[in-house]
This record gives sequence, C-alpha cells and structure tokens, in this order.
Amino acid sequence: MTYEEFAHLTAGLQAICIAVAVFVGGVWAVYRFYTLGDIAKARAELEKLRMEVSERGILRVELSPSQVGSGVNEELYINIALNLVNVGNCIEVVNWADSKVGVARVVGCGENSSPVLDTPIYAKPLSIFMDMAGSTIDPGSSDKYGFLVPVEEPGVYLVDALIVGSPREMSTAAEAAASAGFGPVLSGTIGWQACTYFNVMRCR
Repeated sequence: MTYEEFAHLTAGLQAICIAVAVFVGGVWAVYRFYTLGDIAKARAELEKLRMEVSERGILRVELSPSQVGSGVNEELYINIALNLVNVGNCIEVVNWADSKVGVARVVGCGENSSPVLDTPIYAKPLSIFMDMAGSTIDPGSSDKYGFLVPVEEPGVYLVDALIVGSPREMSTAAEAAASAGFGPVLSGTIGWQACTYFNVMRCR
C-alpha cells in the first residue's frame, strides 16, 4: 500500500468516525433533552404536591354549651358557643350552608352502651350584621360563633358540630378517607367535628 492509498484510507475512516460521532451525539442530545424534560416535569409536580401538603387550613372545633332559661314558665334553650381555631398555615373558609350544629336528647341506651338519640334539633349561627353563608379564618386566628337551640324537655343532650371547610380541604379529606377504605360514602359528611354532652335542668 502506497502512502497516497493509506492517506485516502485514513481520511475515509476519519469521515466515517466523525459521522458516527455526530449521529451518536445527536441521539444522546435528544435523549438528554427528553430525560431532563421528564425530570423537570416530575420535579414541578413534586413541588406542587409538597406545596399542597404544606399549605393547609386545619380547624380545631371547640364547643361550650350552656343553659338559657330555667324552664319555669319560660322556654328552655341550649346556648352553644362555638370556637373555631385555624391551627393550619393558610387561610380556611367555613361553608355554613353545609355545616351542621345541633343537639339531640339522649332517650336511652342501646347495644354496647351506645346512646339512643331523639330527633336532632339544628341551629344556625347568630349574627345581626351579616348573612352567615361563609366566613374565613386566618392561620393562627380563631372565630367565635353563637347558636341557640330551643329544647322542650330537660335531660342529657348530645351537642354536636360538623364544620365543612373549603372545597380543597374537603377534597383532600375525602381522598384520604377513600384511600383508607371508607369509600365515597363520606363525601357528604366530611368536615371537622366536635361533640360533647350537656345536662339541661328545669328549676323548681
């Protein structure tokens, strides 16, 4: 093989190597582009989930019932002082249209010592200044609301409150309930709840 033939051979091999390198580099660049794109998308979704988990409005429900009226020639009422404390880290909305606050008289004891309740009596929040369709509570803040429930008989009453919050929080709670195996049956009753017993007495 002459020098001229060897030079042509090496030049051809060099051109082939360059072409292969360009092809491999292009394939690698495309692969990296899509891979990094997927990674960036996954990181964005993870950050979104992290923000949704870290930014939550969580309400603590506190009930303080008291009796209004002695029952001697006057009506009997249970005054329910409701205190809602936002222990979360973002503002929370209370949906009063779906929330429930009420009482039910204990009329007996059933199986497993579970109380048998009379027909519930519901109440609405008291306000002479505004229509209480909804209200907001800032993180670390609390709001107090009053409810007045008329009762006809003295006795022990179950005082119960179910507070329905923002759609986002209720959706998160419903998803958690579904993942725990409770299913969609709870979708209409998801909320923050508190209950206590209160004895209504008639003075003689």
